Amino acid sequence: MPFTSLFAYKPVFALQLFIIELMFTIRLRKRSHFPLRLIGGGVFFLCVSVVFPVGDYGYNAPYCAFMFLCLFALSVGVLCYMYSDKFSNILLGALAGYTVQHISQELYETISVLMDPSGQEAIDFYGSGSVDFEMLSQNWLSVMKYFFAYLATYVAVYFAAYFLFAARMGKYDDLPRRTVIPLVAFILVADVIVSSVITYLVPREGNFVASLLLHMYNVAACVVAIVLLFELPRRKQLENKFAVTSSLLRRAEEKYNMSKETVELINIKCHDMKHRLRRLAERSNVAEGAAKEMEELINIYDADYRTSNEALNIVLMEKSLVCRRQGITMTCIADGDALSFMTDADIYSLFDNLLDNATEAAARMEKGNRSIGLSVREVGGFAVINVYNGYDGNIEYEDGLPRTTKADRTAHGYGMKSIRYVVGEYGGEMTINAEGGIFSVDIAIPVPHNGGKVK
Repeated sequence: MPFTSLFAYKPVFALQLFIIELMFTIRLRKRSHFPLRLIGGGVFFLCVSVVFPVGDYGYNAPYCAFMFLCLFALSVGVLCYMYSDKFSNILLGALAGYTVQHISQELYETISVLMDPSGQEAIDFYGSGSVDFEMLSQNWLSVMKYFFAYLATYVAVYFAAYFLFAARMGKYDDLPRRTVIPLVAFILVADVIVSSVITYLVPREGNFVASLLLHMYNVAACVVAIVLLFELPRRKQLENKFAVTSSLLRRAEEKYNMSKETVELINIKCHDMKHRLRRLAERSNVAEGAAKEMEELINIYDADYRTSNEALNIVLMEKSLVCRRQGITMTCIADGDALSFMTDADIYSLFDNLLDNATEAAARMEKGNRSIGLSVREVGGFAVINVYNGYDGNIEYEDGLPRTTKADRTAHGYGMKSIRYVVGEYGGEMTINAEGGIFSVDIAIPVPHNGGKVK
């Protein structure tokens, strides 16, 4: 094969592509003996790129597009050999890599147009002429100038792409096929087809403005593509989190309604049973101690904490029963009027999650050291809520919230997110502190003058 510019560029392109694809896929699930697969796959990919045929027929837009599509497809196959993750994650990670490689190349082409408006000095990567080493040695200063511009462009873009996108890019498991297929088609057209058309149909010499604008347009199209690749999984994750939070709030509202009916029924029954017990004790020779013991048993199901807010009362009654069963001392000072602007469902959801987390953490303490506390009051136009409990071990954080200690993290860990969501809905702020064996959550929610939510 003649040693043309395009022939020499193929392995350079393959190496660039393989490096950036690794940067976008390195967090995927790896197959066994990954280092060996990495080396073997990379060497195989580079060798195929070298022997891939060009010939006299290869210096045109259709064949150039076909060649780069084939090399990209081969790189995806090599990545599948290295990773055991879902194909959609591998494919779109590889596409992100190809897009960044193409941004680097087009950005360099833009810079080279600015460096040499005449187009006579710039390196023609896709040319059909044989490489003239004698000419290159005679113009080594010019060659070095373009070489360093080329290297600096790729290094800068690759580093920026990694820190801005690759290191924070999510997975694409949940993206529907109707989204993935058009996205893949759009990116391949931007990365391959448009590039080939620009390369072979727009001559450099005498077309400074046209060349500059077309390269800049191609860079812009690829930047849009990489942003889409970054935003889609992030948006999907946010949608999933919102759906889960909304579902939890609906379930909390349903649970509140059921609990309200149950508590009302229990209170009626307890009230009735206490009156019957007193009448029975008066008529029969029931020992006074036995009667008092029976009344105390009934009181277990009566509310220990009474505030002016019925939704808060229901939560407190439920959690007080949990605390008694698990030997947890619960201290509560609550002004129900401070929460009058919140809906019953939001109050129930907020305090149900707060006290659930507190009782679960306290239950892991040694008996005798199990305690939780709650205070609710209005201070300076804010409803101020404080919940605290003792804890054992270390607390790990994720996204500013304590990470769940339960084994199934996909099904748990949404309690604190639900708390943050409800607080945010009312324009409030939440602060979490863990120090000296005490975990506390402090919440401040502005009390609106009109009784509605503060946004």
